[in-house]
Amino acid sequence: MLVPVICILVLGVTATLWIIRNGLTGKFGLCPFKGNRRLFLWFVPLILRSCTNLTNGLAISAPLGVALLIAANMAFGGYVEEIIFRGVLLRAMAKDNLRSAILVSAVTFGAGHIVNVFHTANIFGVLLQVGYAIVIGFLHTVIAYKGGSLWLCIASQIFANGTSVFVQEEGPFLPALLLLFSALPPPIW
Repeated sequence: MLVPVICILVLGVTATLWIIRNGLTGKFGLCPFKGNRRLFLWFVPLILRSCTNLTNGLAISAPLGVALLIAANMAFGGYVEEIIFRGVLLRAMAKDNLRSAILVSAVTFGAGHIVNVFHTANIFGVLLQVGYAIVIGFLHTVIAYKGGSLWLCIASQIFANGTSVFVQEEGPFLPALLLLFSALPPPIW
């Protein structure tokens, strides 16, 4: 359990130190936000997205030490994801074609979540997560590009990923969600 946490932490720290030592913080978005005030409207869905794990409350379903290690792994993973998809991929591709860069950054971010199929038998749930991650990837990509900084996206990723370990599966909003989805037409399989 400790090995993945150490590996992702080493990867994140190594990448960050390399970016800093080579004077590339501005190029890779590890710099202060540079956007204008109108861009702050994009923060509303970012904040809402970050809080989705809180809708049913939080609970600890594993021993505290294990839960904290998993949360740390998820949080550091979110940091590394932002550096890879928004810091490197987006900026490398944006020179040639901005629209393609935004699309590829968002879709590859979402598609990367397909690996979660190895952790569950719920394939439909993983496909929903991939779709959700593509939308979140698009939101993060636009904010990172327009604002010139990854820090808000990194904070959102760390919070959402870190709290996902403590999600309470059932809560006061579950009946309302089930009612909403039961009113929708059935999916085509």
